[in-house]
Amino acid sequence: MLKRTHLRELTLNRACMNIVRAKVRSSDRTHHHYQEPCPTRVSRPKLRRNTHPIHSLPGELLAHIFILGSNLDVVFPIIVSHVCSAWRDVALHTPSLWRRITLNSNAHYRLDMWRERIHRAKVCSLDIEVGAFPSHCGRKPPKSYFDIHTVQWHMHLVLSSISRWRSLKLSFPHYAPFLWNAALSTCCGAGRGVYAPLIEELSLVYSANDDTKVFTLFGGVAPRLSRLTIDGIRLAWLPSLFGNLTFLDYTHRGPIRGNQAVALILDMVEVSSRLQELRISFPSYANDLRPLPGHARAHKQVTLPFLGTLYLRIEGPDIPYELYSLLPHLTFPSLISLHLLDLHRSLHTFPRLGSFLQVFKPPPSLKYLWMECGWVDNEILPSMLRSLKSLKRAVVNGAKVPDLYFARSVARPANLDQL
Repeated sequence: MLKRTHLRELTLNRACMNIVRAKVRSSDRTHHHYQEPCPTRVSRPKLRRNTHPIHSLPGELLAHIFILGSNLDVVFPIIVSHVCSAWRDVALHTPSLWRRITLNSNAHYRLDMWRERIHRAKVCSLDIEVGAFPSHCGRKPPKSYFDIHTVQWHMHLVLSSISRWRSLKLSFPHYAPFLWNAALSTCCGAGRGVYAPLIEELSLVYSANDDTKVFTLFGGVAPRLSRLTIDGIRLAWLPSLFGNLTFLDYTHRGPIRGNQAVALILDMVEVSSRLQELRISFPSYANDLRPLPGHARAHKQVTLPFLGTLYLRIEGPDIPYELYSLLPHLTFPSLISLHLLDLHRSLHTFPRLGSFLQVFKPPPSLKYLWMECGWVDNEILPSMLRSLKSLKRAVVNGAKVPDLYFARSVARPANLDQL
């Protein structure tokens, strides 16, 4: 009978380890002689990303370019700040880029945006525009309609920063009652809260106004104000406000007419005797058949010693009585540029032109003359040009000169460079 054999446990002894090592070494030698085929390498040109030259400009120059663009388009700062992180960093660190605040009739939907722009301007002075203004970038401006509530809402947004205003422009194209009162009443108080120490330019245009209220702006304190455009508003003409004006664009409207209007304008320009450019416009009165005065009324004589440019604008079919009475009482010893504009684009000469040129004679210092439409009389033009000994250039626009010979030979004096 066979005996059951006993199972022995497998133990790893030295002999077994030598056998395993020999097997592993022979396998390594076999694998060493085998080489995988090298992958085929294809040479491809690397695409190099060219950097646009504008990204190489220093930040200061880039900021200046942005500021120039913001003068043409009010949303330009927002556009450039969303181009890339570098431009956004430049925009956010340029406070003057955000100084222009333009509030139209639709701006109440974006008041938070305008508050943020005022915040980004930091301590920089502000240019405030409320109303309808033409676009300089070809974009069609939105249709605007203003009432007293809209105007008050907009002014409330910017009045807290009145001490930072560099300019204020208000323009209302359509009639609504009490617009000036809504816009300017809080600017007419007393105390430092309404002072405008930084304001340099003021434009107030509302030709449909029928309110005769006289406004005293900024508590009478605006020492830097140098440019003023007004149409359809009456202002208290204080020396502390308007004594430093160098530019005045004045359109006379309202119930004051005739000699009262002449006296009013003479008082204004006497206070603003430092004017270098003056633009005067009168409205067209229907059926204005008042005869011209036979002699000058006893008004004061005012001299504007620094005035170099004068614009006379006529809105109607003839020269108004007020302009005929005003000009003889003004003296311009330094006048070099005279612009006679006809906004009505008359097809015929103004009936009162001959009488007007008898009382208003351009000064001999005149070097540039621009005449339009109703201001041109072919019979008066030759003698007028010959009397201006210093005249260098004359422009006749919107009127027919009889022939080339008349323009070059008869009407052109020897000192005239261009006609």
